[in-house]
Amino acid sequence: MLTDIIGQVHAESKGTYGIQRVHAELTLGRGVQVGHNQVELLMRRAGLQGLSGRRKWKRILPDTIATDLVEREFARSGPNQLWVTDSVAALLPSRAPDP
Repeated sequence: MLTDIIGQVHAESKGTYGIQRVHAELTLGRGVQVGHNQVELLMRRAGLQGLSGRRKWKRILPDTIATDLVEREFARSGPNQLWVTDSVAALLPSRAPDP
C-alpha cells in the first residue's frame, strides 16, 4: 500500500523526485506518517530513484553572427573622419569646462 503511494508520487514528479522529496511529499503534502529510512527502503525495493545533479545549461550557438541591417560603414582612411557615440551620450549636455 505505501509502496503504491510512493510509486504514485514518483510518477507524478515524472521520475525526478528522490528519497528526500518523496518523503517530504508524503509527510507534508499527504499527511502520511512515515520515516525517511522506510521511504528509502521501499523505493530501493521498487527500483525507483530520482534524478541526480542539477539540470545542465546548454549553450545555444548562433548559426550566424548578426548582420549589419542598417549598413553602417566604419572604415575610414584617416583620423577624425568618423566619430561614434551611443544615443545617451549624444543627448547629454557637454561637461566641458567654460573657458
